Amino acid sequence: TAAELAEFRDMVNEGNDDISAKLTADIDLSVDGEPSEWKPIGNPSFNGTFDGGGHTVSGYVVREAVRVQMTTSAYVDYAGFFAKIEMNGSVSNLLLIGDTDVTSDVGLRAGGVSGAIEELSKQSGIIFNCVHKGKVSAKVENASSYAGGITGYNNGLIVNCFHSGDVFATRNNNNYENAGGIAGMSDNTLAIYNSSWRS
Repeated sequence: TAAELAEFRDMVNEGNDDISAKLTADIDLSVDGEPSEWKPIGNPSFNGTFDGGGHTVSGYVVREAVRVQMTTSAYVDYAGFFAKIEMNGSVSNLLLIGDTDVTSDVGLRAGGVSGAIEELSKQSGIIFNCVHKGKVSAKVENASSYAGGITGYNNGLIVNCFHSGDVFATRNNNNYENAGGIAGMSDNTLAIYNSSWRS
């Protein structure tokens, strides 16, 4: 149920980042016919297994990012249905219908499924057999933006995925803006397989 999905997210975000779940039904997160605001799963990372079971989660919009301090003066925001997937984290067999629409004053990585997929200690996260339908928009003021239909920044694996919808990355000043139908940026050119998108 919607309540159980939110409970799972809260457990992950409270520090149980390697727990796992499998959906057994479609879930509509809307309230009175309007999309609800969804806080990403991960604080910032998800290292468990999430199996969508071929089901759909719909009726939401992500407007809130998870902020990570990288150095004493540098921060990065992650936004998506999941914030960041890393280590042995995997998300599979899931259809997401919702928007990611985030504005930030620091570096931003935004995606339809996750803000980023990272490699850590030679173990990388993976998204496979997933579909995202909706808009992805990453807007920043004075930093770099990465927006992707599946993930904003990919240093893991994306396999058998599809995105449908517009993707925007915007910024001010002389910073980077990166947008892609699957990934805004991929550090590994061999990390995306059998995946496609359409606007």
